[in-house]
Amino acid sequence: MTEKEVQKKFGLIIRELRKKHRLTQAKLAEAIGLQDETISNIERGLSSTRIKTAVSLARVFEIELKDLFDFPPETKTEKAKHNSQKELQEIISTCNEKTTTAIIKTARIMAELNIM
Repeated sequence: MTEKEVQKKFGLIIRELRKKHRLTQAKLAEAIGLQDETISNIERGLSSTRIKTAVSLARVFEIELKDLFDFPPETKTEKAKHNSQKELQEIISTCNEKTTTAIIKTARIMAELNIM
């Protein structure tokens, strides 16, 4: 993925979160100490975002920083894989260490054998 593609996808996530939180670009800019135009440029993928700004955005949206970079998959195959990965993460998050290790070993064997 190119830098421009990352900027565009990042911008779309920021726009979605801003709308979800019912914030205008001006209100979001004010909350993190930027100009309205900067938020507009971020949302349109026209400018890179500093880590400091990304941290501030995550704080305003009350999410983890990494969630700002959880770009949605584009194809049906990518979506299915993404959903499967999330489901597996949810399952593993409820398991103890021994079970998690067993799941990982099983998955590696299946991947090596290209099962299913």
